[in-house]
Parts: sequence; C-alpha cells; structure tokens
Amino acid sequence: MTNMEKNMKAALHCVPTLTELAVLGLFGQAISHPYMHQIWGENMNMLDQGPLHMEVQQHMEKIIETPSLLISVDATYKTGTMDGTEWERPAAVEKILEMIPELPHLTEVLVAFFKDALVTWKRFTSEFEDGGLIDKATDAEKDLAWMSPTNDANEGILGAYRVFMRRHPNASLPQFNAQAMYNQNDTQDFMDKHLDDDDHKYIMQLARIFDASGFEKKRRKDLIDHAAKEAEANAVKDREKARKKAEKLAKIAQIKLIFDKGAIEKLKGKNLQDQVDAFVQAGATLYKKKADISKVAQKKEAIQKAIDRLNEGLWTLKTGPSEDNDTLQADVADEDSDEE
Repeated sequence: MTNMEKNMKAALHCVPTLTELAVLGLFGQAISHPYMHQIWGENMNMLDQGPLHMEVQQHMEKIIETPSLLISVDATYKTGTMDGTEWERPAAVEKILEMIPELPHLTEVLVAFFKDALVTWKRFTSEFEDGGLIDKATDAEKDLAWMSPTNDANEGILGAYRVFMRRHPNASLPQFNAQAMYNQNDTQDFMDKHLDDDDHKYIMQLARIFDASGFEKKRRKDLIDHAAKEAEANAVKDREKARKKAEKLAKIAQIKLIFDKGAIEKLKGKNLQDQVDAFVQAGATLYKKKADISKVAQKKEAIQKAIDRLNEGLWTLKTGPSEDNDTLQADVADEDSDEE
C-alpha cells in the first residue's frame, strides 16, 4: 500500500476529517447545487439576481438558527435545500445522515461553516443590497449593462480549444480561431447567400498569403524561445540557491557546539542562532517548525533539552563534538558585557 493510499485510508477513519467532508457535502446539497441550477439559464442577466442572492442568504440564516432543517433523521430536501428541490446526490445525504451518531461535533461544525459562509456571501453580494445602484437601476439600464452570471462562455471556448488541439495536434491557433468564428457566426449561410466563385477564389488567395507569411511558425518559435529563457532563468536561480545553501551549511559546520547549559543560557542574538543551526545540523531535533522556537527563551530551552537527551544517549552527533569551546564562550561573555 502506497503512502497516498495509507493516508486516504486513515482519513476515511478520522472523525474530524469525516466531519469536515460531511459539512462540505451538506453545504453543496443545500446551497451550491440549487444556486448553480438557477443561474445556468440562457440569456440570464446577472444584474437581475438580487432576489436569488437574498434567498441564499435567508436559507443560510435558517440553517444557522435551526440546523435540524438539514441534519436530523427527519430532514428532507423540502427543508434542507434553499429552493425545496430534490437533493443533487440523495445517496450522499442519506449516508451523511446515517453517520450523525458517529460525528459528535457535526452540528457545531456545520453551524460554524454556515456562519463564515454567510459573512463571505454578504460581502460578495453587497452591491445587490436594497437601495444600491443595481437595485435602483431600471430594466432598460440593466439590459444595457447586461452581464452573464457565470464564466461558462470563456470556460467553454477554452475547453473547445483543448479538445480541438487533442484531435488536431498540428493545427494552428489562427486555424482554431477561424473555425470557431465560422461556426459561431453562421458563416456558411452567409457564403451561400452572398458569395460567388470570384469571392471564393479571393478568400483562398488571402488564406495562401497568410499561410506563406510564416506567422504561425514565428509564433511557435517565440513561445519556444520564451520557454527556453524561462528554463535557463530558473536553472540559474536553482544554482544560486544551491550555492547559498552549500555556503550556509559550510559555515554552520565550522561552528563549535557548546554543551554547557549554563553557557547556552548566556547566549543571545547571532551566537544563539548559530548554536540552533549547529545543533540541528549535528542531528538534534529542536523543533517541528521553526516557529516553535521563534523566541530567545524557546531557543535556549530547546538546545538545553537537546544536550540532556544527548547525555542520555537518545541521539548521537553526526559530527564529533568540539573539545574547545573556551574561545566562543569568552566571545559570548564579552558581547554580554558590552550590551549590559
């Protein structure tokens, strides 16, 4: 079993994870799916969606006030969904409701999620509030400022391009654009009605001139050259990063470890950080995250505990301990005196 499979198996038996997944699933069934179904209409103007946005807000408030509308043995789509329509995934909701006894904090997490979602929803739809510019606009003004409620048009053309290039890997971008415009504008009907043989010959001549111009060849070369420059720039950055890392490790390797807990207590500033880095490089585990020892006292305590564990044989040095720490300790003492 791979690590990914092990993690997935563990997640499916983790109550907090299952609780989060259940809440996400219920939110999708109660809010997301019904909302998306309503805005996927043809020629629908986003500026007319104020009442729908208010409906979403009101249903969130209902769930927050009475979560049993969505999570209880008697909950149904009639009370659970924002528009009273059937669940998008009835089997998923049924399974979640069956698991309620196994998820003791489901209600609290659900309410907390809906509260945060409501805050965000109000912020995103504030321009639709009663008395706002959109609310006061006339139907004629809304028609003039017509906006699609989704980005499906853009996503659709990008998806079409992906499919087109998969089927025609040697085609050019201008060829795809020409075909898309041809289909979108009903060009064939126009040609049948208005073009004669001379017009067709002229169009073919223009196409040959464009093909012979090498425009697409140059465009592809520019893309390849740009990608090569990007790759080289990234390689330079990687080499510089590796060089700096090697220099840092080399400097840390020269630091003499201090095994006197009293001397560690006197350290501060760069000398203290040097000891942190040196102990870590020597094999000590001082922290799980650097943020765990961001303060001076935390660094000192971590090093002192590492010294105790070393003396107890719980870890061993990757490099031999320094026998002469007198010079470094003297320097630290001098620095302390100067600062005082």
